[in-house]
Amino acid sequence: MATNGESTGSVRFAVAVHVLVLLALSDQARNSAVLAGSVGTNPVVIRRLLGLLQRAGLVHGRTGPGGGFRLARPAASITLADVFRAVEGGGAAPARHRPNAACPVGGAVPAVLQRIGERAERAFLASLAGETLAGTARRVSRRMLRAGAGTNRTHESPATIRTKTRTVQPASTLRMT
Repeated sequence: MATNGESTGSVRFAVAVHVLVLLALSDQARNSAVLAGSVGTNPVVIRRLLGLLQRAGLVHGRTGPGGGFRLARPAASITLADVFRAVEGGGAAPARHRPNAACPVGGAVPAVLQRIGERAERAFLASLAGETLAGTARRVSRRMLRAGAGTNRTHESPATIRTKTRTVQPASTLRMT
């Protein structure tokens, strides 16, 4: 069990959100090498993840020379639940184990955990459904500004995130190394 504040689960969701925030804050298509540099992983990992996101209709683009990816729809219409379902496939409930069926405890624990896990998963996905990529990108942008990111580390021009009601100006610059 992780006690240092880190989850023991998959990191695909966190990496997918990272990549999608980069695309939401960008005014141009981004290739897997640029995205991988920001995430701190290999471009092949990012291309696999982009494939999942593309199949879910969250991004569009192409790999290869001159290729790049963009959001397939406005960031305000993409929820974090959409992202989670796209990259995690299965649910967030605990995996079933196969204990000794002859043990009375072992025979009961899986069913009890499954019910608890299903309730937790519904709550988790409901929480993610209330969070949009646009809102997440705005919070990331504000945090970058507070940290001083973008003042002398310019990589691209200012980008805007279109929401249903207004245009939000994120951090004035964003460096993706």
